[in-house]
Formats: sequence, structure tokens, C-alpha cells
Amino acid sequence: MRVDQFWRYGSLGLSIALYLWCLSLDAFCAPACQRGYDILIAGPFGLLASVTNWTWLANPVLFSAWFGLAVADRISDARFLAFGAGLAALVIAASFLLQREVMMNEAGILNPIRAYGAGYWVWLSSMAVCCVGGLATAELSARNKNTG
Repeated sequence: MRVDQFWRYGSLGLSIALYLWCLSLDAFCAPACQRGYDILIAGPFGLLASVTNWTWLANPVLFSAWFGLAVADRISDARFLAFGAGLAALVIAASFLLQREVMMNEAGILNPIRAYGAGYWVWLSSMAVCCVGGLATAELSARNKNTG
């Protein structure tokens, strides 16, 4: 296995594992704590209701980064998609730290965020790993192209 494949598949696997783990953990508390899987399932319903819910969009962006890592050996520009989408997902997800309130129900009432749970930090870690994997894959592929 080449080094770039190790980075690509290793970071892809670790990123997916972290993502799956974050779904079972509390993501944030406002006023009640919300598990990651609740947010993943209900998130699309709140996109038009509040700007604070736009952070959910980091999920499909992360999925596109995973796709880029998965097909980087067959589509040369996919490694740049993996890095760019991973970075975009990380920035979108980190923007949740700037939010002070979040809408928790269909009434549209904003509740203050009391705490960020382990699930949120594991979710961010999943994106960071994907981003690093995309960058490493792009760099190592460029080196292989120049030397071979």
C-alpha cells in the first residue's frame, strides 16, 4: 500500500468512525441535551426556520469530502474536493460556536445554548481528520506525480 493510499483510506475510515460515534453522544444542551442522531434526522426540517440551524449543512458537505477521498485514485481532482469540502465542513460546523441560541422546536423559540457536548467535539474532529486526510492525499499525490 502506498503512503498516499494509507493516508486516504486511514483518514476516511477514522473520519467515518468518529462521525458514527458522535451520533450516539450529546451534541449540545439548550435546555435539554440533544444527541447527534436526533440532530442529523431533524436538522433538515429547521433549515428554513432559523439561521442557527444552517450548521447542519456541514453534514452533506462532509459527505462530499468523503466521496472525494473515496474516489481520489480514480478521479484526480477529487483529492482537492476532499480537502476543500472537508475544510468547508469544518468551518461551517465551527460556526456553531458563534451561536448563542438555537431553535429547538416548531414553535420557533430560541433557547440559549448551555453547553457543547462531547458529540459536538467528536463531530468537529471527524471533519478535521477528513480535511487533514484530503490535504495529505493531495500533497502526496502531487509528489508521486512529480517523482514518478
